[in-house]
Amino acid sequence: MKWRVEFRSRRLVFMTALAAVIPLGCSTAARTSAGADGGTADGAAPPTTRPPPTALPEPGACTTNRPGPRTLRRLTAQQYAESLRDLFHDPAVPVAKIFNDPLVLGFSDDAAALVVRDLTSQQMMSYAETVADWAVEKHLFTLINCPAMDAACAHQFIRSFGKRVFRAPLTEKQAQRYDVLFAGEPFFAAGIQVVIAAMLQSPNFVYRRELGAADPADPTSFVLTPHEVASALSYLLVGTTPDDALLAAADDGSLTTAAGLDAEVQRLRDDPRSRDAVLRFFTGWLGLGRVITAVKDDQVFQMSDSLRQAMVQETTSLIVDNVFARNGTLADLLTAPYSFLTPELAQHYGLGARVAAGATGATLVAYAAADRDPGILAHGSVLAGYAAASTSSPVQRGKLVRTRLLCQSLPPPPADVNTKLPPLGPTETTRQRSEQHIKLPVCSACHSLIDQIGYGFEHYDGFGRRREQENGQPINAAGVLEDVREGTVRFDGLAQLGRHLADSEDVKDCLIRYWSYYAYGRAAWEQDACTYDAIRKDAAANGFTVQSVLTAIIHAPHFTRRVADP
Repeated sequence: MKWRVEFRSRRLVFMTALAAVIPLGCSTAARTSAGADGGTADGAAPPTTRPPPTALPEPGACTTNRPGPRTLRRLTAQQYAESLRDLFHDPAVPVAKIFNDPLVLGFSDDAAALVVRDLTSQQMMSYAETVADWAVEKHLFTLINCPAMDAACAHQFIRSFGKRVFRAPLTEKQAQRYDVLFAGEPFFAAGIQVVIAAMLQSPNFVYRRELGAADPADPTSFVLTPHEVASALSYLLVGTTPDDALLAAADDGSLTTAAGLDAEVQRLRDDPRSRDAVLRFFTGWLGLGRVITAVKDDQVFQMSDSLRQAMVQETTSLIVDNVFARNGTLADLLTAPYSFLTPELAQHYGLGARVAAGATGATLVAYAAADRDPGILAHGSVLAGYAAASTSSPVQRGKLVRTRLLCQSLPPPPADVNTKLPPLGPTETTRQRSEQHIKLPVCSACHSLIDQIGYGFEHYDGFGRRREQENGQPINAAGVLEDVREGTVRFDGLAQLGRHLADSEDVKDCLIRYWSYYAYGRAAWEQDACTYDAIRKDAAANGFTVQSVLTAIIHAPHFTRRVADP
């Protein structure tokens, strides 16, 4: 088609125009291709680049009860893809790998790590043109709802589609710039295509604004706009761009009231996609995907791909059942006396008689005391994911508890220390080998905090199978949990360890801090303890269910208010 050729011939001119509106002084995190509206999100202060955290920092003391700073957050690769699918109401939108989001603390949501570099800008431009070409070819007559395809129709499209792309109404200046782009094309379809391509490259689409407007009553404070709140809600709860109902709630001011905000929270929590959003948090927090990629010694036991997937399914099924069907707590997850097993996984656990051989999907199985320890820590996804290739690993399992459930950071091993342990002797247990390792002065300070926790998992081998002996020796699963607010806690086995963690105030605080990091995209800010305190108080008032923690994150002042940039 002729208009496509003419559009392609203008690409170099279009690239030059885009480059001209990128401020040369922007930080790396802010430098991106820009749509016809120009700038970095309407002249907002560019995000500052800071090194991603290697552990959650200790909260800053709360003395002023102030929320955190304003932020520009680039969409993650998954959010970007989901947003495009929902903008065009078509899962067949062209797919391309534009962003390579680094994992930071198990998540791909760290705002400081989500940068757009020069090469990415070029790829994003090419991809935006591809999507625009596809959209006009496949959806022109569903995107356009006008009696005549003329300049007035294009003007209407720019404002209606632009609002959905930018997740907020276009300013008159923005709209006029897209009017000019459209008018520069000889054909209606070509004009619509260039408008779509430009919008999909704009920082107003690629970045989520959490900048707000100055509070007249407090010049040092900013209140997020209703449309910024709508975006934050939608990406947190369903992982994609706001739908029409949420944009309408932003338009009419409903999101500025507590009742209106809670009404949208409940509506979005009822959306089936909210389950995936919760599972993404738990997967990142507990590293549930490790079992899929874990290297295992096939000479000891060959783990099939279907078995690995069944282990993940067991854990995700328990989370969905606990959080959504039972409105349960994290304590319930850590002590659940039931699980969801496929026939293959039940056989692997030695519980094959409890699940029909021909059953499809996962079957709910209630555990007797002798079956298996209760709770999510006794799932194969955790046990096999945090283990060595052929044996269990008190180090990995203890570190999981210490860093992910207690939020305690650990120093890296000295650079000159050999971290590989020798193979087990013919009558040696994994614990005995670990106890020899822990006696080394250079290792003892750290490993005494880790391994003593990991010993509680020793009734399970590196493949998640329960055992009473290893190499002919009885299993010793007694351990000690130190450096927690309850003092020194002694336990014997995973059931007792899980019960203590379920009751632990440290674990509740840790859940709040990790979920806040996932929700806000920042690991720390000045006075961040104020936000954590507000979340804890709100969640405690509602039984500290998992759902109440998520709702409390939304109720916290940081979700809707920010302080002035330093």
